[in-house]
Amino acid sequence: MADGESICKYVGLGVIILVVIYVVSRSLNFQAKLVEGLTTDTTASTSVDNDDVPANIASNNSSLEDTLLIEK
Repeated sequence: MADGESICKYVGLGVIILVVIYVVSRSLNFQAKLVEGLTTDTTASTSVDNDDVPANIASNNSSLEDTLLIEK
């Protein structure tokens, strides 16, 4: 019976180690996705002409109203 108990102990220890490895890998994967989501978009223009802001807002509002089919 001592062999059966030691086998169960080693199998249980192996299962616990696998669960710990799984949890650690999932948390690291989640952390990597979170950090990746915090980066800025390098393709977006960083300089904004203040004179074009009202025209851009009006253009965006007009396209949104057309998309939502709101009567003008």
